Amino acid sequence: MKQVKVCLGRFQPFTLGHLKMATYKDLKGPDKEQQDKLREQPDLKEIAEQKTVILAVSTPEDKVDTRHPFNDDVMKDEFDLIKRNYKDEIEDILPIASADICAWGEILKKKGYKASVWLTGSDEFKMYKSMAIKVPEYEEHNRDNRDCKDAYTKSFYVEEIERTEDKDFVSSISGTKVRQSLLDGDKELFTKMMPKGMEKYFDEFKEKVENAPEPKKKESKKKKVKEGLISLKNYILESICAD
Repeated sequence: MKQVKVCLGRFQPFTLGHLKMATYKDLKGPDKEQQDKLREQPDLKEIAEQKTVILAVSTPEDKVDTRHPFNDDVMKDEFDLIKRNYKDEIEDILPIASADICAWGEILKKKGYKASVWLTGSDEFKMYKSMAIKVPEYEEHNRDNRDCKDAYTKSFYVEEIERTEDKDFVSSISGTKVRQSLLDGDKELFTKMMPKGMEKYFDEFKEKVENAPEPKKKESKKKKVKEGLISLKNYILESICAD
């Protein structure tokens, strides 16, 4: 199995900031909490030179909204371009249903890959680290009937990549800023924030952002409970009246 770095996200869209994270080589290694639970020590120099598999969380058409305006078909075009233009750094791009570590571990294994490090930004680091620490347990107990055993190296850990927005333009790039550049019709800024070759998709991406619906509002649990009690009360009153 080929050892690879992994980088996970929804990528709406995949920016130069994401590319910088996916191709990151200046590895610091696991923090103390992870270090104490590793089965082997990572060889950071060796891992740094490995290519990256991007794990792209799916956005089906019925989940499209203003925060996630690009469905899987649209993103496939961008990912195909990235694989062509960055083939020396990017090994593969795989669609996944969610960030569930056992689920994507199983996918990696089926594709012949073994994850050596999980690259992520500070905003997701703690959550991803809590998953990675449990990898030996997940492998042993086959959680959720997922066959992810041997999908990770014994030194697998999560590398936190801190953003240096005040010093580095690329680190300041976000999906939100890219989507705003599309709404503003600013092709120059869009091109500056995106991987090479993406300028040809400006009009298509702009149309998707402009036509995306607002996110559906989730009802609060309190509201659902209240509505349930009202329905129950009405049912009881109707039953009494019927008698």
